[in-house]
Amino acid sequence: MKNNFIIKMDPDAHREYNKLDNSIIEEVDKALESLEQRADKVGKILGKKRQIDLTGSKEKKLRGPGVRIIYTITNEFVEVLRIVVILTVAYKKDDTTVYKNAKQRLSLYRKEEEADNTGQLTSWSSKITKVSEASELGETGTYLYYTKEEFSNNQYELRHEVMDNIFGKGSSMDEALEDLGTKLLDYANEYISNFDEYYKVLETSSHFRYVITIIELAGDELKSHKIVERLCER
Repeated sequence: MKNNFIIKMDPDAHREYNKLDNSIIEEVDKALESLEQRADKVGKILGKKRQIDLTGSKEKKLRGPGVRIIYTITNEFVEVLRIVVILTVAYKKDDTTVYKNAKQRLSLYRKEEEADNTGQLTSWSSKITKVSEASELGETGTYLYYTKEEFSNNQYELRHEVMDNIFGKGSSMDEALEDLGTKLLDYANEYISNFDEYYKVLETSSHFRYVITIIELAGDELKSHKIVERLCER
């Protein structure tokens, strides 16, 4: 089924998502995939709840794992405001906390939207699942080799051995390595965000295994210095 929406998460919601138990993450991912396709058709419409105004938002409950997703649709974007594991023992108390936090995040998002400053949101895509699946098949053992060129003006240029359109420059090796690590991470994120466009093209399909390595090395916080630590000169 065609995707009609792009999902972006509030940073706190993204941290909650990353803390979800592995036993339920697959079901949560399927729910998020359904939002990519039918965010306007699924979920319960929210209004005022316990004096907390969430008008314009929707809620999708996963009764099995006890997870709820509260989100709002803004043009083509679905902003996930809250993902939380529900504790049955304290259901009513936790229920209020969920809505309060969602309201705070919704208000913050709307302020940032008015200021045209929504870059704080974190992208989520069902295509990331393909990276995880591939890593389970042992694709992540790929080394990140580069070639080095030194110039007479004490400038260094480091170019990835396979993805040779990506290179870092600097007046020292450390500077060039940092630049290369940052550009590799930027490219990996771009690749995943436009997976079909890159993977189906002969020239870039072979980059996939390196992209997986880069994403996994960067970790949840997307730190380029972790990539730099694993770069190896050929």
